[in-house]
Amino acid sequence: MIATSGPTPRRRDWLDRLWRFASSGRVTVALLALLVFTLALAAIFPQVAAGPDSAELERRLGSATAAYREVGAFLRALGVFTILTSPWLRVILALLVYNLALRLADQLRALAAGRRPITVPPSLRPGLTAVHTTAPAAPELALKAVQEVLQARYPLVVAELAAGQARVYGRRGRPAALSGVLVTLGLLLGLAGMARNLTTGWRISEIPLVVRSGITLPLAGEPQLILEQIEGDAANAIATFTLAWADGRRLALRTGYLRPARAGDLWISQLSAGPALQARAFSGTRPLPLQLLADGLRFTPEASELIRVPFRQAQPEQAFAIPARNLTFRVVSYSSLPAQGIQGPVFLIEAYHGDEPTPVLTRLVEAEAMLAMDDVTVDLRRDRHTVLAVAYLPGMLFLGLAALLGLAGVAFGLAAGWGYTEAWATLAYGAPASALIFRTSAPRAARAEAQRLLLAAEAAFGRFEPSAAGPSEAPPPEEIPAAASPEVSSPAQPVQEA
Repeated sequence: MIATSGPTPRRRDWLDRLWRFASSGRVTVALLALLVFTLALAAIFPQVAAGPDSAELERRLGSATAAYREVGAFLRALGVFTILTSPWLRVILALLVYNLALRLADQLRALAAGRRPITVPPSLRPGLTAVHTTAPAAPELALKAVQEVLQARYPLVVAELAAGQARVYGRRGRPAALSGVLVTLGLLLGLAGMARNLTTGWRISEIPLVVRSGITLPLAGEPQLILEQIEGDAANAIATFTLAWADGRRLALRTGYLRPARAGDLWISQLSAGPALQARAFSGTRPLPLQLLADGLRFTPEASELIRVPFRQAQPEQAFAIPARNLTFRVVSYSSLPAQGIQGPVFLIEAYHGDEPTPVLTRLVEAEAMLAMDDVTVDLRRDRHTVLAVAYLPGMLFLGLAALLGLAGVAFGLAAGWGYTEAWATLAYGAPASALIFRTSAPRAARAEAQRLLLAAEAAFGRFEPSAAGPSEAPPPEEIPAAASPEVSSPAQPVQEA
């Protein structure tokens, strides 16, 4: 009984093609471009993080949809508000990791092969683009011309003879093989850091804090971020914070515009700073609860004996109320009122009783004031607030290492000539002319390198052609499939090593 392995080459060829496609540099570039485009959309549109409270998620999605009016529903259907938690982003990351893992395997193989001494040409790798022409010179002279062409561009050249053919191999840039490994490892580490940030990290944007107020962060130990003071004005404002844990640990932090503060994997950025109004109300000596009516900065609307009303440039008007006395206060923040002789910041305060459209009291307040209405006294003081973005990014260490590896790979590649390149020349003897095939393996422009070698070989044939033979014309180069090349079928002999 004779076993046959007929289907095996076809299956192996199919797997080789799949490997070559999945590890292609073009696929890497396409996936990276798609990832950058996806993250750019996530940066342009507000992202709503999924949470255990479906009602809160729906409220946030509804708020994001309403902000874009007519196109909001269409954008929500496309999923632009949930890009960072979408399966689409995870699929891109998974495909990119798979592609880079295959590329790393190829690069490690090339790095290991480049470190081994060779005396004969290694086997051809599948999938290399081939160009071919004819060699009108005598076989010995054609082989000498091919060797001369390769030696002009490659420091190491070896050859072997076999029945009816010769093979010549050259390689250069062996130290540069390490650069590709470093760059690919950097990309893989960068993806690992990004994936960790997306899965275990979080970000809270536009957190308003008034001096001496704080927020509890969703971290182990539930630390509080407390705003201690704000120094400077406008773009020069510097905010000082205290990160306080329940066990008594405290950490002082300072942040300003384009100067984020960091505590471990916690990053705090200051988005803006501006005025705020602190208000208390009393009936005699008994405090009255106040309630902030405007919720534009997500301040809690619950009644409190002390409220701090923030003002931003896009939201200069706020309102609060004393529910127990049916009083409402409208507050407008101005940077100055020259017509009133006020050159600095000032608040315009208007008090309304019930639904009456006419204010029962109007007052300008620069620093502090006491307002008296019937048995109610309102204590107003100017304060300041800042708006923060807080992010927990546990993958930043991976991203930092990725950047270092990438820079090291690029620098090493430039210093070493950038690119580990191999070239194979197969010379198949025949009458009246021999067939010559060049194949190259290079990090970029492999076919162009093969074309350069072929043109140089055609020029060299004229110098080696015997004078009696007369000039010959070679057909123009053309691409042929890798499988069309003749293979060495007999024991080889090394004939040259440079």
